Amino acid sequence: MRWIKRLLWLSVAGGIVAALAYGFMPKPVPVDIAHVVKGSLSVTVNEDGKTRLRDRYLISSPLAGHLSRIKLRAGDAVFSATGSELMADNSGTTCSLGSMPVTELAVIDPVDPVLLDSRQIAQAELRVKSSEMAIKSAGAARQKATVNWEWARTDVERRKGLTGKGAGSKQELEDAEMLVRSRTEELNAAKFAEEIARFEFDLTRAALLRSRPLAPDDAEKWQLRIQSPINGVVLKVLQESESVVQVGTPLLEIGDPRDLEIDVEVLSTDAVKIQAGQTMWLKHWGGERPLSAQVRLVEPQGFLKLSALGVEEQRVHIIAQFNEPFESRKTLGDGYRVESEIVVWQKDDVIKVSTGALFREPDTTDPADWSVFVIEADHARKRRIKIGRRNGLEAEVIDGLREADTVIVHPSDRIVDQIAVKPR
Repeated sequence: MRWIKRLLWLSVAGGIVAALAYGFMPKPVPVDIAHVVKGSLSVTVNEDGKTRLRDRYLISSPLAGHLSRIKLRAGDAVFSATGSELMADNSGTTCSLGSMPVTELAVIDPVDPVLLDSRQIAQAELRVKSSEMAIKSAGAARQKATVNWEWARTDVERRKGLTGKGAGSKQELEDAEMLVRSRTEELNAAKFAEEIARFEFDLTRAALLRSRPLAPDDAEKWQLRIQSPINGVVLKVLQESESVVQVGTPLLEIGDPRDLEIDVEVLSTDAVKIQAGQTMWLKHWGGERPLSAQVRLVEPQGFLKLSALGVEEQRVHIIAQFNEPFESRKTLGDGYRVESEIVVWQKDDVIKVSTGALFREPDTTDPADWSVFVIEADHARKRRIKIGRRNGLEAEVIDGLREADTVIVHPSDRIVDQIAVKPR
């Protein structure tokens, strides 16, 4: 019996010793992990931007007179005398609005039957002649723009054929397509300039006709009817009520909603990385998918702006044009907010690691030198690596890591070299 009691006491003592030893044994530290993978990496400049109309038209009163109440409202469609013409959009394609009646924007009656004296009549006649010359000049500019646009289209088709046969490079074809877009915008601008010149000619001629005596019962001929110079919509009605207006009084603001562009304000340190032709993605604009755009212009002059925290920042306007057809973005209007991502660098098949795993050593002098903790045999091994390009989430690994390596993300101060770890 005595040896049985001794055996029981020895068993209890051994269990206590074993429990104490297990309790004081170092336990693996739980960590978050990420895998080193191979894939595509892009570096972007992310900023909020807004849409804006490329061309806005402020309709003003050409004469002093009695303005009738304007019945148009913001959002109403307006059509010019060329409403049935084919119009080119940013993507180089053409679309037709169909034949629509010209829209009358405002009607002005004379306050006094005699609007002009002999000197003013002579001046009005000279303005009519000047407007006629302006129409001829605008027509010549449109013809030149048409020739340049047709030549650019022909050059694209020729380069497509050469590229298909291996005789041309892809870069030359992309440059030719970019030239087509530029020529398309120049053609649109020339058409608008010619329309405006005709509109101004009609206004000056109407002012001259109104200065001559007419029959008292011919009431309609005493009225000046201002018609829309473009196809578009009313953006803002500046003078809605009936009133007596002076020369140059703003009446309405109109524009073409198809002719939208994007204005993004970026820091000057980011603007130096951006070039014309780079891709821009527009996210969180309200649609189901991001929209594609292309940088058209990096403005050469910056400006000073105060941030929300009161910090002075030098910023630069980045202007981009849509690559998407109007049907996919027709709900976007002037001055709408968008979130832009400008791709300044992109590469496929790169070894990349999460930026949360990177940290610097105190003795680091090379900007490309960083360190990570790699998990090997359930232990953390500190390893120095070299990285290249990086964005907010991932970094390109130049040396020090291989695909499928496991690294510790956001290591705490408990993580040291050779310590046991356990992934969460």
